[in-house]
Amino acid sequence: MGRIRLDDIRKQELIDAAIRAVASHGLEKATVAVIGREADISPGIVHHYFGDKTTLLESAMRAIRAPFSGLYAENIAKQPENPAIRLPALIDTCFDPAVFSPVTASAWTAFVAVSPHVPAFGRVRSLQRRRMVSTASHALRGRVEDRYRLWYADAVTTAIDGVWFNAATVEGAADCDRARTYLEMVLAGFPPIQEVNHG
Repeated sequence: MGRIRLDDIRKQELIDAAIRAVASHGLEKATVAVIGREADISPGIVHHYFGDKTTLLESAMRAIRAPFSGLYAENIAKQPENPAIRLPALIDTCFDPAVFSPVTASAWTAFVAVSPHVPAFGRVRSLQRRRMVSTASHALRGRVEDRYRLWYADAVTTAIDGVWFNAATVEGAADCDRARTYLEMVLAGFPPIQEVNHG
C-alpha cells in the first residue's frame, strides 16, 4: 500500500516538474534531463514511471485542466437551483488560482500550439475542448435559446482560450481578477437571464 502511494507521489512530482519545465524552457528544451532536475529526481525514474517524454508530457497537459470539472461542480453547488450563477461559476472555475497561473497558462499554450502536429497532444486538446463547450452549454441553459446554445458555448470557450493564451504572452495578464474582468467584458453583450419560451 505504501509503495503505491509513493509511486503516485513520484508521478505527481514529475508531472508538476514537467509543467514547470515546459513553461520555463518550452517543449523542445523541456528534456527528460531538465524535467528530472526540476523534480530533483533521476531521469531514469522518468522512464520508469512514464516510459518516454511524450507520455509524461501528455499526462502533464491533462493535469493542467483536470481540476476544472470538480471546481465547477463545487461552484454550482453553492446555489444549485439558480441558473444565473452558472456562467459566473464557469468563469470563476477557469480563472481559479488553483488552475490559472503564469506557469499553467504558458505550459498550456505551448502544448496547444503543437497539438495539430503531435497526435497525443491533439487528442487531449480535442477532448478537453469538447468538455469545455459542453460545460459552457450547461452554463448557458436558460440564458439563450437551445438552438443557439452550442454556438454561444463555442464562443465562450474561444474567449476563455483567448484569455489563457494572452496570459502566456503578455506580462501580468495571468492575474485571476484581471482574467475574470476580461471575460465579463467579452460576455457583457450576452442576453440577460430570462425564461426561454419553448412554445
